[in-house]
Amino acid sequence: MRGIAADPEGVASVIVNGVPAAITRVAAAASTAGVAKGQLAEGEVEWSAEIALDSGDNQIVVAVEDESGEITESAASSTITYVEVPVSFNLDTVRGRIVGLSYTLTPTGYAQHLIEHELATGSQEVFDTLWAAPESSCFRAVEDQFLYLQHPTENVWELRQYDLGARAEALLFQIPSADLDPGPDFQPWLYTLRLECDSNHTSAYLLVNYVGDPNIGFEKARVLEIPLDGSPIEILTETDTGVPEPWVATDIALTAETLVAQQNFVGSPKPLTSISLADGTREDLTPGLGVAGLALAPALESDRVYVATLQGVDEVDISVPSTRNISEVEAGSPVGFYQVREVAIDSANNRILVGDSDLDAVVAVDLATGERTKLIARNVGEG
Repeated sequence: MRGIAADPEGVASVIVNGVPAAITRVAAAASTAGVAKGQLAEGEVEWSAEIALDSGDNQIVVAVEDESGEITESAASSTITYVEVPVSFNLDTVRGRIVGLSYTLTPTGYAQHLIEHELATGSQEVFDTLWAAPESSCFRAVEDQFLYLQHPTENVWELRQYDLGARAEALLFQIPSADLDPGPDFQPWLYTLRLECDSNHTSAYLLVNYVGDPNIGFEKARVLEIPLDGSPIEILTETDTGVPEPWVATDIALTAETLVAQQNFVGSPKPLTSISLADGTREDLTPGLGVAGLALAPALESDRVYVATLQGVDEVDISVPSTRNISEVEAGSPVGFYQVREVAIDSANNRILVGDSDLDAVVAVDLATGERTKLIARNVGEG
């Protein structure tokens, strides 16, 4: 926080919520980048202070002490509403909430928190720091369980669980390294492990990508079925190497009976794919139509898949198949999507929710009009 204080006797100090502020006086102000020469009058000082904010409303009170020792206890006051922004989130349509991970820049570095945000009221509950990769997490709403992967040591991956009701963390089990081993010609790309789960399934599903030639990018994908009762992990499907145009998935989304997968679109976009949860059979959802985006949300009951892209939000009609942009904005728009982390369909409110880490916001896109509005944000416009 920063501001300007003045007193005829001269300002000796400024205190913000009990924290002494740094002060810039007229002589120093003329040589600083923050205050132009002549901007401060005699007797004025510019002050700045770092204040830790809690989630919700924060009362800020500024006290000023003059050179004679007299203190004005409430020289200025304001209320600041602070929110955490879980740009990587899971939508719970039954309870009307989103649960996910936020990152906040603090004086000592970034802090990660697990957040529960109520859609109706905007109230938030902040849980513990888990240090989970956002893509490698999912939420089982009925059980109130947040599942996530951790990589404590080399060649060891753990599937862990955080119980929101009990505020307790527990290890479910380790994933055997053999299940992640792609063979001698590939290396796992461990930065984008995609984990999917919900309360309607007794297994979680993990997408792992692999690279061979670093100049080519992803050359192999494997989807693991991970039974949550601890039964052996199975390979649901994986790339058939050696074929002319191999299937390589880069993103998956869970539906009632299938996973919907987006393929690697380096070179040219490929069709969306359906993966049967029963036997791993793959089938093109959009034959002849390539689909490329940053994240996807399927609504197969209405023959739709929604895909966030740099150009907007595409509605893919898999019955035709065809695609149309339902929310296009000009380049440089304050609500453009540049680093999408999550997309979800909020059917009750006829909108798409998009989490974007570049905006540091969750944006609501009206399905009827395409209008974008901030749902959760620290600082973003509308349009």
